[in-house]
Amino acid sequence: MPGGLRTDPVSLVDIAPTVLALLGAPQAHQSLDGFDLVPALLDGPIALRPPANRALVIHEEQQWSVVEWPYQLLVKPADDLVELYDLDRDPALATDLAAREPALVKRLRDRYGETPVVHIDRTPDGRSWREQQARAP
Repeated sequence: MPGGLRTDPVSLVDIAPTVLALLGAPQAHQSLDGFDLVPALLDGPIALRPPANRALVIHEEQQWSVVEWPYQLLVKPADDLVELYDLDRDPALATDLAAREPALVKRLRDRYGETPVVHIDRTPDGRSWREQQARAP
């Protein structure tokens, strides 16, 4: 197969389903978030690839983000900050489009609302708790 460029939206959550499919255990990833990327890697049918309008949600302690290619919405609730960027035209995130594109900001906020809320305590106590949970019983 000749080399090429893939523009399918992917995330780190796609790694486990893809590896499981490559190992011959595709049913093992049915309960996991993410997509099996083998069809995209092998130039399979578009219907088997991640959807082009897939929203990738990023949760952080003090901000959250939604990427629906090529747009990225960044929100810092404590600072009442909302920024919108076109990642294709502005990969350095230099030009905030939020004021010019309120409908797009609303749509991406709605996409964020479709996902479950994830809270990660990044304090030392939270880290200690996570380390305890990771220990073998």
